Amino acid sequence: MSELLNHLLTTYPIARQSSPLHSTLRAQCLYALDLKERAHEELKTGLTSGPIDAANFTQRIQLWKDLDDLEGAEAEADRILREMRPISMHYILRARVRVLRGNFDGAEEDIHAASTLDDDPARAGMTDSLRRGFIKKRTSLSFMVSAPDSES
Repeated sequence: MSELLNHLLTTYPIARQSSPLHSTLRAQCLYALDLKERAHEELKTGLTSGPIDAANFTQRIQLWKDLDDLEGAEAEADRILREMRPISMHYILRARVRVLRGNFDGAEEDIHAASTLDDDPARAGMTDSLRRGFIKKRTSLSFMVSAPDSES
């Protein structure tokens, strides 16, 4: 392990309480080192303590997904929506996680919520495109999610 990485992993456990960025960086480093259980624990710690850092929430949600913990990814998105002033991107990110979890109704609610927040015509158009794409994809994804396991 490089000296810098070792410094990051040993110096910032205390600092992560006041800087969620440190927790995210630690989790990303641990994941990159194939220490996935430790990365997962780091994400859990960052989820329940300290302030939210809007600058890195997308990386945290992606890391939860990389660790195959969609429940954690949705919990991260829920916390952002609960503790920050929501913007359309927060809802869109949670909608994507909900689709992966098979919660199509929840995803559709999030896309609708995102569209109500968009007063910028360019973003409103993007949200509408996502909504239309979601409706098309919902049919194929719901089939995939509900399809019986052919290996049984």
